[in-house]
Amino acid sequence: MPKRLSMNIGFVTNSSFAVHHFPKQLLEHPTVRAFIEAFEIRQGFIGDDLWNRSGCASVAMTKGQKAQLVTQFQKEGNEWARPPHINVDSDEVVVIYGDEYTSVAYQLSTLMREAAQEMGLSVGIDDYH
Repeated sequence: MPKRLSMNIGFVTNSSFAVHHFPKQLLEHPTVRAFIEAFEIRQGFIGDDLWNRSGCASVAMTKGQKAQLVTQFQKEGNEWARPPHINVDSDEVVVIYGDEYTSVAYQLSTLMREAAQEMGLSVGIDDYH
């Protein structure tokens, strides 16, 4: 009886995540504002391990937080992926979440994408694998 061997020559890394760049005016959308208040994330937050899907959840609202993201991405490094481009001086909210995990950052990005569509605003979305 013939045997069949299947092989997957690709690999999955812990660096699979999504980065969204949202216009700050979305923070004033009633649903988004209510979510931010309910989860007490007005000041934003940075994840523990930006290259790890389960630890990368971040909401960078300030220039300092964006600079921290850039520094952490460069410091932690990853041999399989390049860090996302984050403009420290932009007036955007940068939301990062692991694409296989739900988190506060993921839920917020979903609400902000919906609000952007409702308000006719464009959103920058990058997926990194």
